Amino acid sequence: MKMSYLPRISFVVIIMLFTSVATAIPFTLQGTIGSFQDTGVDVAVGDTLNINASGQIFFANRSSGFTNPDGLGPELSNPTFFGGNLLPSAVNVSLVGKIGTSPVPESGPGLGAGSIGSNYSQVMTTAGRLFLAYNDGVGSFGDNSGFFDTEIEVSSSVPEPKTWIILLFTIPLLLCFHK
Repeated sequence: MKMSYLPRISFVVIIMLFTSVATAIPFTLQGTIGSFQDTGVDVAVGDTLNINASGQIFFANRSSGFTNPDGLGPELSNPTFFGGNLLPSAVNVSLVGKIGTSPVPESGPGLGAGSIGSNYSQVMTTAGRLFLAYNDGVGSFGDNSGFFDTEIEVSSSVPEPKTWIILLFTIPLLLCFHK
């Protein structure tokens, strides 16, 4: 049959259009830096941004004065907010982010725009470079220590140019080898 190659082509097209390969990019956020840190990762509107974070940052010179990426620790069992922080809208002493100058969509209800925490997955509404920070008070980073290790993944709903190139070369090959 002359049309026997159509199911193969359809299968390849569907797989190529709906398969997104995201690579985890490691980034270590230093708790001593009192500004947003450039991750080197760019996102587009509609991309899904996934960030997993672990570690602890000490926000004071005492053994119990530390938090995890969610802003929780021995002295803070519930999320708190502080108007003097780098990003006042997000949870105090937690992992926060922005795309360009705009806070990322909040990680969960009531956590505030810019909140990322330990497990983040949201669709981006702004395009640009991803910046991360420890959300401490402006000018209060001198007594901080520690870091958050993050893994950043960006998955796009639009196929990358290399996917289209592969697709353009695959279809003629399938057509040549059909029976």
